[in-house]
Amino acid sequence: MSSDPSSTSSGLRALVLGGCGFIGRHLVHYLLTGADKDSSRDSDRPQPLVSHVTVADKSLPQTSHLDEECKRVFEDEQRVTFKHADMTKDAHIARVFPSDARYDFIFNCIGETRFGLPESDYRARCTEVARKLADVCAAMVKDGRAPKRLVEVSTAQVYKPDRHPSNEGSTIKPWTLQAAARMEAEKAIRAAAESTEGLHINIVRPAIVYGSGDLTGLTPRLACASVYQARREKMRLLWTAELCTNVVHVKDVARALWIIATESKPGSIFNLADSSQLTQGRLNSWVGELFGIEVSYLGTLVSNLARLNLGSVASEANEKHVPGFTQLCQKHNLHHTPVSAYIDKESLRDHHLSIDGSAITKQTSFRYQYQISKDMVRQQLSDMIKQGIFPPVPIEGIDHTQSSSSSSSSSSSSSQQQQQQQVESKEQENGEVAAAAAEPNQ
Repeated sequence: MSSDPSSTSSGLRALVLGGCGFIGRHLVHYLLTGADKDSSRDSDRPQPLVSHVTVADKSLPQTSHLDEECKRVFEDEQRVTFKHADMTKDAHIARVFPSDARYDFIFNCIGETRFGLPESDYRARCTEVARKLADVCAAMVKDGRAPKRLVEVSTAQVYKPDRHPSNEGSTIKPWTLQAAARMEAEKAIRAAAESTEGLHINIVRPAIVYGSGDLTGLTPRLACASVYQARREKMRLLWTAELCTNVVHVKDVARALWIIATESKPGSIFNLADSSQLTQGRLNSWVGELFGIEVSYLGTLVSNLARLNLGSVASEANEKHVPGFTQLCQKHNLHHTPVSAYIDKESLRDHHLSIDGSAITKQTSFRYQYQISKDMVRQQLSDMIKQGIFPPVPIEGIDHTQSSSSSSSSSSSSSQQQQQQQVESKEQENGEVAAAAAEPNQ
């Protein structure tokens, strides 16, 4: 199939599950505009890729902290249908998939991305949703309503941690609860495709995804950095500067999902990661320069001692980061923000996330258009400040007078109270292992 908008957009309908989420919102925007919100990077006259998008999400667009361009797309009621649905519930699945539902493309962007939740939460929101989706799609095929492609968004955390870049055939050894649940979701989708002739699927495994709307990738470390800036302290981190933390920009992810759905062979699996081979050393050097703070590392010996009780290490770090970030937000009258400085012990492990994302460029027309840099990190900070979800602290190269004065009124449930509750629930009595405010590598 061609990915030329002029030959594919007419009458095509897409379903984006989790469409209000980080990746989902960018995918919806891309499908309906043919652009990734930076027209200079697309064709001179981008056109919609599909005629209509159904968005299913348990969160409402009005409370999802969409940026202005995404808001405009979601408000187009002629081309966007929103279905308020929790896909863990059978009744809500029926709401999204009525007996006459027809979708040309189905993208599953649903899944719990936060760290520190019970295994049952990841199983319900990643694995069980995928199993139910697989069953529904298999039934659609048998009823003559087969989608052209079902694309499952997984994670690159499913690979065995290795400094050498993992490709799509590398050893599978999930190293987070989320990744374990995602791998089971992959198995469910693949099993359905193998047992149902005509059900065409793809699996996508992105590295750390960053960009406008990111809450769990780079953003927690940026929130932590703002606390060290306010306290005028050095930010000391576990492990060494060589720890791999590979990334991919969310706009590249959105374009990749479409190209995979329209160009790749059914059953193909693709990693997504830019070619920067980013390490925490390079990333944190940029963060240090942007916030004007010193950064150092505790090294292997001290970090190995901390490894004996990462729960206590995370708890001690959160006792500094969470109240500190809350105070910064209050100081700047930001009372409702989804941004959190909370760190879970899973994100403190010395696991390399080193990913080879080149296969997609060899098998399709996809090319990465974004490469991580200090400017890209600065842009993410600028976007959050303009939205009123990150305090306008001093940051190299950002003029806060240009930020929208109305952005600070954005509303959602109070995440600052949730952050404090997370800290209290994670505190442990045996806090003998001390480490200086460790920071997540994921």
